[in-house]
Amino acid sequence: LPDNPTGTLARAATIRDLCQVAEEHDLIIISDEIYRDLVHEPTGPTRPTELAGPTEPAGPFTSPAAIAPGRTIVTTALSKSLALGGWRIGVARLPGDGDAAVRPPGQSPGESLGQRLRARLLGIGSEIWSAPAAPIQQAAAFAFSDPPELTERIALSRRLHRDVARAVADRFTAAGARVPAPRAAFYLYPDFGPVRDRLRVRHGVDTSDDLAERLSRDEAHARIEQLKAEIEREIRQAQYVLKWSCRLDPTPGRSCTTSIAISCKCSAGPMPDSSRSCGEP
Repeated sequence: LPDNPTGTLARAATIRDLCQVAEEHDLIIISDEIYRDLVHEPTGPTRPTELAGPTEPAGPFTSPAAIAPGRTIVTTALSKSLALGGWRIGVARLPGDGDAAVRPPGQSPGESLGQRLRARLLGIGSEIWSAPAAPIQQAAAFAFSDPPELTERIALSRRLHRDVARAVADRFTAAGARVPAPRAAFYLYPDFGPVRDRLRVRHGVDTSDDLAERLSRDEAHARIEQLKAEIEREIRQAQYVLKWSCRLDPTPGRSCTTSIAISCKCSAGPMPDSSRSCGEP
């Protein structure tokens, strides 16, 4: 929660139903909320969403931990909200001692689910001989404390993801595809069913694999063109060595020429020649 890869949010009623099923069958809920800080409108949507039911609009983010705290484990990390994928560090929020205890038959009433899980996790951790470097762990602990400077950065990232996702979704919709309104993170899940015939006739695309191959091929071509443009720009900005012919002896009847090398910076335009001035030698 929110959903990958659709960029949508489940309705609060759906979360309540899930928690009720977990209660009836004595299940533990693991809620991966790594995208929670990237919900576009944390207090509720400003645009309609197809996932909202006819009688209940899609509201703000709802976590199972708010409904069934005694049986919910929340996992998260910094790799999405702060783009720190290379850190490979995450956390889990276990049920607290004050939460409604979940105990299997025969379990001591004095031991909560959170206590049992914590003991087992520490046991596993004691046998693992690798961990993120200590400075990274300290930095992560600081980030999870929600300092103002990082809170502001996440808010700006959230706004950027929202604006880009909405703009791209609008382009897909204008082209005839169906797209659930993006409400979190940086994902879209377009349905190309409505434009199936057009894709087949214009581009020879019949299946999802065909579309993925076509998009990959177009992306590779676009990247090559981008690299070519970057190389050409670097060449124009590089120092050129020019050969400039100079007459050293203007005596009638004698023509002695030589070449001297000069260099100049050209910010734009074609390769310079002796008839073009491009700065100081």
